[in-house]
Amino acid sequence: MNVPGLDITEFNDFRIESTLASTQFFVNDELVRIDTFDLAVEPQDFRLNINAQGPAFAAAFSSLLQPTADPSLNETFIFEIDSLVIAEIAPETPVIGPRGFDNIINIPSDSNLGDFVDIGDFSGLTTTQLNVSDGGSVGNNLSVFNGSEVNVSGGTVGIGLLAFDGSVVNVSGGTIDDFLFATSGSEINISGGATGSLFGLEGSEINLFGSEFLLNGLSLDDFLIADEAFTITDRGDDLILSGLLADGTPFSYALDFVDLFDADLVLEPGQNSFDPDATLTITLVSAVPEPSSLMLLGIGGVMLLGRRRKIYS
Repeated sequence: MNVPGLDITEFNDFRIESTLASTQFFVNDELVRIDTFDLAVEPQDFRLNINAQGPAFAAAFSSLLQPTADPSLNETFIFEIDSLVIAEIAPETPVIGPRGFDNIINIPSDSNLGDFVDIGDFSGLTTTQLNVSDGGSVGNNLSVFNGSEVNVSGGTVGIGLLAFDGSVVNVSGGTIDDFLFATSGSEINISGGATGSLFGLEGSEINLFGSEFLLNGLSLDDFLIADEAFTITDRGDDLILSGLLADGTPFSYALDFVDLFDADLVLEPGQNSFDPDATLTITLVSAVPEPSSLMLLGIGGVMLLGRRRKIYS
């Protein structure tokens, strides 16, 4: 990449950030490239290749670098690397309160949305808030990206709602037909409505708000403090988390974990998956909020954490 003002005689900072949604390339904190295809889903090797390019690669070619058959004409060039850091980036703390968006879509006041709609974009440079209420309709394969938000208080959303890194999805009513995915760095808050299958990938956060919670039919009331999030860390297809959401809608999730990147995997309606490294919390609400305050509770509920405790099966 040709970056304006780049001085290759000085130290420069080159950074690559990879998520399940995109791979972004930075030079001195300036975003120069975004890839959204052929993304890494498993641990990767790091290799640094330095070579002199031929004329066919004009952007990287220098006529001053020419091979020689005379060893006495050899020249030495020094390429210094000061440091290399490979690290996992923790998800940013969710923002409490109103958020600013470049676009706001209110359905059904605005037109219903069809299939394969993106809310926001991979880079997060343009953000969108989508609000779906009674009578609204959104088609299949809805994707929510960095800095954007979807609030479902009524209406219907088709099969496949995918929350990507940096996005927030709040469900307080309505129906999501099936397959609600939370990828790494995303946050999903559910206080009502019907969501079908729920998938929490590694690094994601799923928060349930309700008036009753049971694990394998046993009440968790003795473990819960009203309006305080309680983290459930155990996983297994023999563990069933059920109860009533804040709006009175019953729910039931098997706390199973399946490898969603298994090429032979066939997802079935009603199937769930919660990665061991996904955060799953339940919050017993002391009173059922009004719809407007319920949305705020969904956005900021994770910040109510005063302490976290573990359930043992």
